[in-house]
Amino acid sequence: YTQETMRYLMNQTEKSKITHNELLKAAHSLFIEQGFNHTTITDIVTRAGYSTGIFYKHYKTKTDILVELWTNYIESSCLKSIVRIQETNATLEETLSSILISVKKFRANPIYKYYAEALIENDINDSTPPATRAFQKTLVDILRKENPSASEIRLNTYASAIHSIINAVAESNYSNLDYDFDETTTLEILISIAKEI
Repeated sequence: YTQETMRYLMNQTEKSKITHNELLKAAHSLFIEQGFNHTTITDIVTRAGYSTGIFYKHYKTKTDILVELWTNYIESSCLKSIVRIQETNATLEETLSSILISVKKFRANPIYKYYAEALIENDINDSTPPATRAFQKTLVDILRKENPSASEIRLNTYASAIHSIINAVAESNYSNLDYDFDETTTLEILISIAKEI
């Protein structure tokens, strides 16, 4: 390619990223204001200042934009938790307590409600974001610190059990199941699992 062609292609890529971000921003604010089910693709493109055709160059469905919003949030949330955990020499109890506090904030995000509803309605093929896998690895590292002689499979199994409980806590506000979690008891259970290895 010539330099001029390269500049043109780079400019087009940059414009596409800007458009993509503007669609995300418009969808996010509309989902918060009107709810996911009451927001149309037309609403999103009108708010962002684009045509419907532009939307379909970036997304197949409205659910796709919801998944991206949630994935971006969960990755940033998980990364913050991971960094916080890795930067401190907190005790096991302090670490697990910090994670539960993060989950409380996580559950408060209004986009989560719409994501959970779409997940329950099977509108979403739930794939695991990379940050979630990194969080799982961090849980393994936390357990390894407490139990240095435990096998890798044992650490992964216990980390998965802890991660499942953390996910259940996160989902408890928006699932069709009628249950909730007492933070003190949940923390006691997590500590008990972590120390049992």
